[in-house]
Amino acid sequence: MTIMDRSILIKGDIIAIHPGKHIKDYLEDEEMSQTEFSKRMDISKGQVTKLINGEVDLTENMITRLSDVTGISKEYWRHLNNIYLEKKYEINNYEKIEEEKKIAREIDYSFWTKLGILSSSSKAIDKVKNLRKYLNVSSLETLEKPDLLTQYRKTTNKAQEKNIVSINAWIQTAINLSKEDQVSEINLEYLLKKLPEIKAMTTSDPKVFLPKLKQIFSDSGVKFIFLPYLKNSELNGAVKWVNHSENVLLMMNNKQKASDVFWFSLFHEIRHVFQEKKKRIIITPSMKKMINGKENERLEKDADDFARKILIDESEYKEFLAMGTINQKSIIKFAQDEGVHPGIVVGRLQNDGHIGHDQFNSLKVKYVFKLINQ
Repeated sequence: MTIMDRSILIKGDIIAIHPGKHIKDYLEDEEMSQTEFSKRMDISKGQVTKLINGEVDLTENMITRLSDVTGISKEYWRHLNNIYLEKKYEINNYEKIEEEKKIAREIDYSFWTKLGILSSSSKAIDKVKNLRKYLNVSSLETLEKPDLLTQYRKTTNKAQEKNIVSINAWIQTAINLSKEDQVSEINLEYLLKKLPEIKAMTTSDPKVFLPKLKQIFSDSGVKFIFLPYLKNSELNGAVKWVNHSENVLLMMNNKQKASDVFWFSLFHEIRHVFQEKKKRIIITPSMKKMINGKENERLEKDADDFARKILIDESEYKEFLAMGTINQKSIIKFAQDEGVHPGIVVGRLQNDGHIGHDQFNSLKVKYVFKLINQ
């Protein structure tokens, strides 16, 4: 820590100026001695010396006296003191803050500025402060904890630690935004009845189906938060029960722009809603190795099976394969019979190994999303 003046502390680019420095400047401007000032303040000369040297913090009583003696408002002295205490705290935690700056540099800060949530800044310390406040953490190092919001495999891999930081940040953002949503009480029976209608939306454009999805989920008591993808989060979606299980939060991002993957991911998350794991957040990482424990693996498999079966009837799919003719015409016809977009059939066939991943991709659609949360 560098000391230019006893009332000024410097560490790195952080400067903490004690109100005592301003008191010293005031005495020089007024050509007032410390002795006279101590009499006017009704405190000892030793107290004035300590105050000027930054050896004591201002109390509310001292702020009132300063205001009376100098004619400068209490708000002014209180503001100076608050800034000093904040900067002093940063200096005392300099090494910790330097680590937080590293974390802030790894997080795509523009994610929040583009959403209009945080103000833009070129200073790492400002980004640290803004992210701390919005993500409800006292330190960005908290985001490195694999058990902060859900359970991940513990890792010493730096790349995966970066993933965990971004996943925690993305989920907390979705949670924060969901607080503004007003939805009906949970009604999973209603949602179950609406699944055929949701499936039929696979043939429409995002600008048409996203508002409809939002409404169906809202009427079902589900808060549907659809956000941009946050770099390094490697997350397809997540589900969290809220408000003492009166509602559920279904979170998705726009990383999966291919129609077949989007709809599979959506129905995967819907299944997680029906699983009703009310005391935990269920995440769907794009990296399967981050799934922690047999129970989570079971829930993921169950959700995958559900998504496959809801999009394409299993018995009809087997009959289609048994015909032995897979071409563009047969795919389109089968998709029409199933009431889904042809790209979904292509994706299923590719995933099951019946066709190559380079075949019939012209039948797929890549969505351009205008996010309803932006």
